[in-house]
Amino acid sequence: MNMELIVLGINYLIILLIIFLVYKVANKIANSYKEKNKRELDLIQMSMSTSLDEMTQTIDTFINESIQEFAVMNNIQDSKYINTELEQELRNFVMESVSGRISINLLNKLRLFYKEDIIPDLIAKKIFLAVTAYTAINNTGATNKKNK
Repeated sequence: MNMELIVLGINYLIILLIIFLVYKVANKIANSYKEKNKRELDLIQMSMSTSLDEMTQTIDTFINESIQEFAVMNNIQDSKYINTELEQELRNFVMESVSGRISINLLNKLRLFYKEDIIPDLIAKKIFLAVTAYTAINNTGATNKKNK
């Protein structure tokens, strides 16, 4: 009886081992197909012709749309003076908005032209300059209206 239990236990152990090995092999095959598909998709995305100008224009469009969205949401007209606190709110809003809009595809294409670690700095500088220019233009108009 003891011998039968030992043989039965060994059989169950062998079955569990076979199931585990089949799982590992199937998982490895699935991961290799997933990686292959990802590489093919990346290759297709990268092969799409895109110039650096088109990508920077797209980012500039995201920035300008975000600035206009903030201006509408906060009722900023040409006559409203933008103080430093409001300018910082605008900058934060644009940063969040643009980072949410930029796709992985656009980032991958930017990596063709720039090192990966400087891309966020480049985008942040573009946002800083655009918000500063918007604020300066808006505040000049607000100051001129006050002087009239």
